[in-house]
Amino acid sequence: RVTAHYKDQWRSLMSKPFKTGLISFDVPFLEGKMTDALYKGGMGAGMYIYHDKAGDLGFGTTQLNACLSANKNINFANNISVGLQGGLAFRTIDYSQMQSENQVDKITGQITNQPVASDEELSKIEPYTYSDFATGILWTLTPDKGFRSNLGISMQHVNKPTQSFYRKQDVSYARFVCNGGAEINPRNIRMSFIPNFIVFLQGPQREINVGTMLKYVLQESSKYTGWVDETAVG
Repeated sequence: RVTAHYKDQWRSLMSKPFKTGLISFDVPFLEGKMTDALYKGGMGAGMYIYHDKAGDLGFGTTQLNACLSANKNINFANNISVGLQGGLAFRTIDYSQMQSENQVDKITGQITNQPVASDEELSKIEPYTYSDFATGILWTLTPDKGFRSNLGISMQHVNKPTQSFYRKQDVSYARFVCNGGAEINPRNIRMSFIPNFIVFLQGPQREINVGTMLKYVLQESSKYTGWVDETAVG
């Protein structure tokens, strides 16, 4: 599978719009070796390259990542998935387009030709490259048709990469994410309850989101032919 995305934002409001592009591919493998008589399994691998350029300063990020995942049914009700991701990122900025307080005429308010900062300060700003790694695991429980749940944990910035345009050690905090949810469908009714939560922990920062959805099935999927998909509103 190959995908490509391109996004162009704020063109009507800015002289230099925000531009984002992404190309990715992924492929499954080892399905035969990881699938036994009772339980399915397999692995997948992929790669993507991402580029983003934002605003008048041309703040740019180019990132290349490789991904590896594995999925296995442990028994009729339990499934485990694990994933690894790693790659390199390159960041740039055009400091020649910067404007600062000392460039503003205090009487007219107009931008002058004064330098934005001393050459010594500008010399500290330089592009940089860093490596970044992430990993995660997801458990899915489906004991019967009327109940399905999942719980996942991931860790991003495992290696705590240094990210700074200045020559100093500005280390990123590792980010931990825990998410889970369920779909509860009482028997003999067309409505399902879908509660979900997600928790982000990164250094001193915390974020917790909890919510739920209601799903009403307009048409059930076909049980034998597979020709008809489920249709629902929520």
